[in-house]
Amino acid sequence: MTVLAIHKRKKEIIVVSDSRYSFDVVSMKGDSSEKIFLDNGPKIFKLNTKIDGPLNEKKECSVLYQGSIGIAFAGNVDFMLTYKSRLEWVMEYLQVSTLNKKSFSDIIVDVAFEEYKDLYESTCDKYMDDTDVCFFIKNSETNDLESYLFSVVFEDEMDNPEARKQLITESVSFYGSGKEWAQSKFDILNKNRGLPSNILQLMKMIVKDLEKQSNSDVGGDLQCGRLDENGFEVVGVLDYDETSFSTPFHYCFGGTRMHEKDKYGSGVNVTRGFLEVYNEKELQEKNDEELKRCMESAFGKNWSNMSNMWEEQ
Repeated sequence: MTVLAIHKRKKEIIVVSDSRYSFDVVSMKGDSSEKIFLDNGPKIFKLNTKIDGPLNEKKECSVLYQGSIGIAFAGNVDFMLTYKSRLEWVMEYLQVSTLNKKSFSDIIVDVAFEEYKDLYESTCDKYMDDTDVCFFIKNSETNDLESYLFSVVFEDEMDNPEARKQLITESVSFYGSGKEWAQSKFDILNKNRGLPSNILQLMKMIVKDLEKQSNSDVGGDLQCGRLDENGFEVVGVLDYDETSFSTPFHYCFGGTRMHEKDKYGSGVNVTRGFLEVYNEKELQEKNDEELKRCMESAFGKNWSNMSNMWEEQ
């Protein structure tokens, strides 16, 4: 399960997710089961796309389109990883004939949804949980940044896979098992004019609160993706320890903390762009608050008056 947030800002769409996978493990005897968690599970992915034209007289074809798409999941892990694997090899080997009249981005959306529909009909309606897929692409004709939701709609006792283009606004849209709780939290903060300065801070607050609940399917560090004029990219998240904002950051990519020393051996590292949870001004304010707490702990709540007296002298 997941809590997933999508937010449009300026000329980009940001998608943020938690990183917890949950599994029901059955005992060897088959008479009981327990839920286990993995807190560094990727849920946001970039896939490369390529569309070739028809064969010419030399049995060769030219590349008509190349780009990248983004997918983000809320739901069953088995479905998610299977769907991603199927799309990976399909999206780089598409070919169109002269009969095609659709835009390249529309072709890609249609193919992605057909794969979702086919996988759901062959698996999910029998034994898997429902899985929503958020799909991100730059329109190949208008250059608009677009987002689609692949989900299952239940009508007249029938479950029907559906692809729906989403209207992405300056507000935040939530998906996954924690979406109702996340939306209520957002509404309360918005009403009280207490919204954090960015989507990463908001999601950090939501994930940490949900994580505290017993057997929560939401947890782990944040992961993030971004769609802009250059296509989709998975980006890292630069965060700080809540107990001490002056301590070194931790850098997460796809739910995995990458800053541990010599994680992959001496001289080997992972380089990625990242988004920061706090800007420099906010960090300074956090550090000032931390200093204030330390001084109050050492000298009492009147320490600021003492400081003023020293300055006057």
